[in-house]
Amino acid sequence: MRFFDLRAAAIAAVCVFSPSIGLTQEIVLSAKDGDQKVTGTLIKYDGEFFRVETEFGPVTVDARTVLCDGAACDG
Repeated sequence: MRFFDLRAAAIAAVCVFSPSIGLTQEIVLSAKDGDQKVTGTLIKYDGEFFRVETEFGPVTVDARTVLCDGAACDG
């Protein structure tokens, strides 16, 4: 199997097994008090918590404490 075939298979697996994410979606979560930001790729949002893959690893953030900016953010 060629590299491109493997890559396509991996992308298809992510879309099938994780339909809530689809393709990668970059977001920025800003603390409501403006002091801190988390930037990364949205892994999951369940309506209560954001799970974001950052340069330091995965981070879970309470949605009530942040403002979300990016295409994956609701409204």
